[in-house]
Amino acid sequence: GNFQDGLPNLVFVYSRLENLEEIPEDYFTGGYMIDVLEHIYPKDRSKMFNALRRVLKNGSYFMIDTPYLKAYYDGLSHVDFFDVQKIINIVNENGFILVEVKRDQRIDGHEEKHNRLNVLIRNKK
Repeated sequence: GNFQDGLPNLVFVYSRLENLEEIPEDYFTGGYMIDVLEHIYPKDRSKMFNALRRVLKNGSYFMIDTPYLKAYYDGLSHVDFFDVQKIINIVNENGFILVEVKRDQRIDGHEEKHNRLNVLIRNKK
């Protein structure tokens, strides 16, 4: 069966940045991006945030989860790194309201220390 059975208001969309134009304006009431921002080149970041602002309803929330600075580096695909102040600047420069940003350093179930930024933003149009 469909894993969305019983959740008629829940929609998952998988898309590339280049294809976000296919999604209608004001389509989503929220969203979540995990381990994506560090793979977006700085020169493409404003295009991504503009597309997010367009497809998110005004006032909706969006969560971003990304490694803190060089918490780990895979040697290939991480093209940028973030600390709290850099995230604040990026959010402000790209037309979102920063609700909260926290550095997550909890110990997980494998006794490994997290080193991530959890960022909650709100769309404003």
